[in-house]
Amino acid sequence: MTTRDQIIATAFQLFLQKGYKEVSLMEIVRALKLTKGAFYHHFTGKEELFREVVHTYMIETGEGMYEALDQSSLQGFMYGYLERMHQAYLTMQQHSEGDTQTTINYFYLAFDALRVLEGFDQANQTLRASEHSLWETVIQHAKDAGEIKTDIPNAHLARLFVGVNDGVGMQLALQSRFQEAHAEIQVLWEDLYNLIKH
Repeated sequence: MTTRDQIIATAFQLFLQKGYKEVSLMEIVRALKLTKGAFYHHFTGKEELFREVVHTYMIETGEGMYEALDQSSLQGFMYGYLERMHQAYLTMQQHSEGDTQTTINYFYLAFDALRVLEGFDQANQTLRASEHSLWETVIQHAKDAGEIKTDIPNAHLARLFVGVNDGVGMQLALQSRFQEAHAEIQVLWEDLYNLIKH
């Protein structure tokens, strides 16, 4: 791992533990046992570092989350998505040293990014549109293959699947119970799937 990557990973860990605003640049430098000069060799300041953290752990992670999923079956896609989501949660837990408050801090970081980082809103909207589009494509494949039968428009079904994920995830994160999200989302998605399967 390069020094730059170590700075990004350490900053992410500290931001997850305390939040963006609460972590000082000096705290990051001390945690890395670097000089300020070594830090400034890689980043111009805390905001640029935050931009890289958000890009690495939110945008790139989101973009790569769906690439290898089985898209030939809605059921396979659902379970693959759940597994990727669970792996992302485990990675976040590793960065936070098991702190259950971490998941809500992840959402706080996203809100901080919306306020602080120019362009994050557009990047996030693009990522979300891509996610919805992929769900719609998978749903259409499932209809074409006879896996599901429904008159519900693909876009509406996609919103239901994504909305369950987002809503349950946020609700449980606010209750410091995000570790339960995988199981709860799976039950709800399976119920939704059973309503439309052929």
